[in-house]
Amino acid sequence: MKPDALAHMMARLERNDEQARQAPQPVRAEAEPRDMRLPVPLARRLNVSHLDEIRWRWLAPGVHTHILDTPETAGTLRLLRIGPGVAMPEHGHGGTELTLVLSGSYADETGRYGAGDIADLDEDAEHSPKVDSDDDCICLIATEAPTRFKGVFGRLVQRYVGF
Repeated sequence: MKPDALAHMMARLERNDEQARQAPQPVRAEAEPRDMRLPVPLARRLNVSHLDEIRWRWLAPGVHTHILDTPETAGTLRLLRIGPGVAMPEHGHGGTELTLVLSGSYADETGRYGAGDIADLDEDAEHSPKVDSDDDCICLIATEAPTRFKGVFGRLVQRYVGF
Protein backbone atom coordinates (compact mmCIF):
# COMPACT_ATOMS: atom_id res chain seq x y z
CA MET A 1 0.00 0.00 0.00
CA LYS A 2 1.03 3.52 -0.61
CA PRO A 3 1.86 5.58 2.49
CA ASP A 4 -1.04 7.97 1.82
CA ALA A 5 -3.65 5.20 1.19
CA LEU A 6 -5.46 5.79 4.49
CA ALA A 7 -5.64 9.56 3.96
CA HIS A 8 -6.86 9.01 0.39
CA MET A 9 -9.59 6.60 1.58
CA MET A 10 -10.71 8.96 4.36
CA ALA A 11 -10.99 11.82 1.87
CA ARG A 12 -13.16 9.66 -0.40
CA LEU A 13 -15.39 8.69 2.51
CA GLU A 14 -15.83 12.33 3.52
CA ARG A 15 -16.75 13.28 -0.07
CA ASN A 16 -19.27 10.43 -0.25
CA ASP A 17 -20.72 11.40 3.14
CA GLU A 18 -21.09 15.04 2.04
CA GLN A 19 -22.76 13.93 -1.22
CA ALA A 20 -25.16 11.70 0.70
CA ARG A 21 -26.16 14.60 2.98
CA GLN A 22 -26.82 16.84 -0.02
CA ALA A 23 -28.76 14.24 -2.00
CA PRO A 24 -32.53 14.62 -1.81
CA GLN A 25 -34.05 12.06 0.53
CA PRO A 26 -37.11 10.13 -0.61
CA VAL A 27 -40.29 11.28 1.10
CA ARG A 28 -43.24 8.97 1.55
CA ALA A 29 -46.34 10.49 0.06
CA GLU A 30 -49.30 10.66 2.42
CA ALA A 31 -51.53 8.98 -0.15
CA GLU A 32 -49.13 6.07 -0.63
CA PRO A 33 -50.73 2.87 0.68
CA ARG A 34 -49.07 1.10 3.56
CA ASP A 35 -47.29 -2.16 2.92
CA MET A 36 -49.92 -4.89 3.08
CA ARG A 37 -47.69 -7.80 2.04
CA LEU A 38 -47.55 -10.85 4.26
CA PRO A 39 -44.38 -12.63 5.33
CA VAL A 40 -43.75 -15.40 2.78
CA PRO A 41 -44.37 -18.40 5.13
CA LEU A 42 -47.67 -16.89 6.27
CA ALA A 43 -48.71 -15.99 2.72
CA ARG A 44 -48.04 -19.59 1.65
CA ARG A 45 -50.03 -20.98 4.57
CA LEU A 46 -53.00 -18.70 3.86
CA ASN A 47 -52.65 -18.92 0.07
CA VAL A 48 -52.85 -15.12 -0.21
CA SER A 49 -50.21 -12.45 -0.66
CA HIS A 50 -51.77 -9.35 0.93
CA LEU A 51 -53.51 -8.66 4.23
CA ASP A 52 -56.56 -7.31 2.41
CA GLU A 53 -57.16 -10.75 0.81
CA ILE A 54 -57.79 -12.49 4.15
CA ARG A 55 -61.33 -13.62 4.99
CA TRP A 56 -61.97 -12.02 8.37
CA ARG A 57 -64.58 -13.10 10.92
CA TRP A 58 -66.23 -10.43 13.07
CA LEU A 59 -65.62 -10.80 16.83
CA ALA A 60 -66.74 -7.48 18.28
CA PRO A 61 -67.00 -3.87 17.10
CA GLY A 62 -63.63 -3.04 15.55
CA VAL A 63 -62.23 -6.55 16.10
CA HIS A 64 -61.92 -9.28 13.45
CA THR A 65 -60.08 -12.60 13.43
CA HIS A 66 -58.89 -15.30 11.09
CA ILE A 67 -57.97 -18.61 12.71
CA LEU A 68 -55.25 -20.66 11.07
CA ASP A 69 -55.66 -24.41 11.15
CA THR A 70 -53.02 -25.93 13.46
CA PRO A 71 -53.74 -29.67 13.72
CA GLU A 72 -50.13 -30.37 14.73
CA THR A 73 -50.39 -28.41 17.98
CA ALA A 74 -52.75 -27.91 20.90
CA GLY A 75 -52.33 -24.14 20.75
CA THR A 76 -54.10 -21.59 18.60
CA LEU A 77 -52.69 -19.52 15.77
CA ARG A 78 -54.80 -16.58 14.69
CA LEU A 79 -54.67 -13.26 12.96
CA LEU A 80 -56.35 -10.35 14.72
CA ARG A 81 -57.34 -7.10 13.04
CA ILE A 82 -58.23 -4.39 15.53
CA GLY A 83 -59.37 -0.92 14.56
CA PRO A 84 -57.74 2.36 15.55
CA GLY A 85 -58.37 3.31 19.17
CA VAL A 86 -59.97 -0.05 20.01
CA ALA A 87 -58.85 -1.71 23.25
CA MET A 88 -59.12 -5.41 23.99
CA PRO A 89 -60.61 -6.27 27.39
CA GLU A 90 -58.07 -7.04 30.10
CA HIS A 91 -57.01 -10.66 29.88
CA GLY A 92 -54.34 -13.23 30.60
CA HIS A 93 -53.47 -16.65 29.22
CA GLY A 94 -53.04 -20.17 30.50
CA GLY A 95 -49.66 -20.34 28.78
CA THR A 96 -47.39 -18.36 26.49
CA GLU A 97 -48.72 -15.77 24.05
CA LEU A 98 -46.48 -14.68 21.17
CA THR A 99 -47.66 -11.71 19.11
CA LEU A 100 -46.05 -10.56 15.86
CA VAL A 101 -47.30 -7.15 14.71
CA LEU A 102 -47.72 -7.20 10.93
CA SER A 103 -49.25 -3.75 10.48
CA GLY A 104 -50.17 -0.80 12.68
CA SER A 105 -49.27 -0.66 16.37
CA TYR A 106 -50.62 -1.14 19.87
CA ALA A 107 -49.62 -0.39 23.43
CA ASP A 108 -50.30 -2.26 26.66
CA GLU A 109 -48.88 -2.62 30.16
CA THR A 110 -45.68 -4.15 28.77
CA GLY A 111 -44.85 -1.48 26.17
CA ARG A 112 -45.57 -0.31 22.64
CA TYR A 113 -45.36 -2.64 19.65
CA GLY A 114 -45.21 -1.65 15.97
CA ALA A 115 -44.88 -3.51 12.69
CA GLY A 116 -42.18 -6.17 12.98
CA ASP A 117 -42.18 -6.22 16.79
CA ILE A 118 -42.83 -9.37 18.81
CA ALA A 119 -44.43 -9.46 22.26
CA ASP A 120 -43.65 -12.57 24.31
CA LEU A 121 -45.94 -12.93 27.34
CA ASP A 122 -46.10 -15.78 29.82
CA GLU A 123 -49.03 -17.21 31.78
CA ASP A 124 -48.55 -14.63 34.58
CA ALA A 125 -49.00 -11.60 32.32
CA GLU A 126 -52.29 -9.75 32.14
CA HIS A 127 -52.78 -6.94 29.68
CA SER A 128 -55.27 -4.79 27.82
CA PRO A 129 -53.80 -3.96 24.39
CA LYS A 130 -55.07 -0.77 22.73
CA VAL A 131 -54.41 0.16 19.11
CA ASP A 132 -52.58 3.49 18.98
CA SER A 133 -52.03 3.75 15.21
CA ASP A 134 -54.23 5.56 12.68
CA ASP A 135 -54.69 2.28 10.80
CA ASP A 136 -55.88 -1.15 11.88
CA CYS A 137 -53.39 -3.14 13.90
CA ILE A 138 -52.98 -6.59 12.39
CA CYS A 139 -51.17 -9.22 14.45
CA LEU A 140 -50.32 -12.88 14.20
CA ILE A 141 -50.89 -14.40 17.63
CA ALA A 142 -49.84 -17.85 18.85
CA THR A 143 -51.25 -19.00 22.19
CA GLU A 144 -50.69 -22.23 24.11
CA ALA A 145 -53.98 -22.04 26.01
CA PRO A 146 -57.29 -20.18 25.82
CA THR A 147 -57.52 -16.49 26.68
CA ARG A 148 -58.74 -15.70 30.22
CA PHE A 149 -60.77 -12.49 30.18
CA LYS A 150 -61.07 -10.72 33.53
CA GLY A 151 -64.21 -8.63 33.18
CA VAL A 152 -67.82 -9.67 32.68
CA PHE A 153 -67.96 -8.13 29.18
CA GLY A 154 -64.85 -10.00 28.05
CA ARG A 155 -66.15 -13.30 29.38
CA LEU A 156 -69.53 -12.79 27.67
CA VAL A 157 -67.87 -11.99 24.34
CA GLN A 158 -65.59 -15.01 24.77
CA ARG A 159 -68.54 -17.33 25.39
CA TYR A 160 -70.43 -15.91 22.40
CA VAL A 161 -67.62 -15.88 19.84
CA GLY A 162 -65.39 -18.66 21.20
CA PHE A 163 -62.23 -16.55 21.51
